[in-house]
Amino acid sequence: MADYYYFMRPYTRRRRRRPLQCFKTLELYGFVGRRIDLELATYVIENAVVLEEVLVNLNMYGLNGVINPDKIFSRKRAKKLKRKLCVGVKFVLSE
Repeated sequence: MADYYYFMRPYTRRRRRRPLQCFKTLELYGFVGRRIDLELATYVIENAVVLEEVLVNLNMYGLNGVINPDKIFSRKRAKKLKRKLCVGVKFVLSE
């Protein structure tokens, strides 16, 4: 039971800020909107010093072609990222 609780509780560890000097464009291909997708994107958005553009592609490519069962959910989560962007950063959402 204790192992189950460990994996189900929210992840709340504080991260140290480390400026990312080289990120001008963040490209997220296969964005589904899961927690790990949002954590990675949020980390880069908050720490990238010279970020100019964020490209989000909702198509997840698998062996059988394009797979993304719930694009409506993915689109909503991608739009949440847009709110975190600084003024002047271009946001492109493609499907």
